[in-house]
Amino acid sequence: MIVYEPGCFVPKNLFGVRGSVASRTAPLALLSAVFAIILKALEAYDVGSIREMSSEIVRDNAAYSSFAVLLGFLVAVRTQQAYSRFWEGYTHLKAMQSEFFMTGSNLVAFCRFPDHAKKSPMHDKAVYKFEHTLVRLLSMLNV
Repeated sequence: MIVYEPGCFVPKNLFGVRGSVASRTAPLALLSAVFAIILKALEAYDVGSIREMSSEIVRDNAAYSSFAVLLGFLVAVRTQQAYSRFWEGYTHLKAMQSEFFMTGSNLVAFCRFPDHAKKSPMHDKAVYKFEHTLVRLLSMLNV
């Protein structure tokens, strides 16, 4: 967990390493940038057939269309997976809330069962206090 200092927003929070994915993604981004710079330099100095190859890629849109199809497929699959995970979590949450309700109703029903051996005004107050505490605690769990 990232712990921030309260009331102090400084640029070091923007460029912090702790809890960030930048340390894992920066090498890949730098490698791609270096590769692009090398290709652009080779194209500018007209080394080999880089210019013909790059202009052929630009004219032939198969590379772009296949990349777009692949990217669209990945986005659709990831969105569907996130949607199914959301509904699975929501279903578990509602099942847990119904279990809390059932637990509370059962415990209150057990408290209301008359116990003739311990029937006293002090016992009724303790049961009443226990029931209300129980309902409050279970309602806090449902929030």
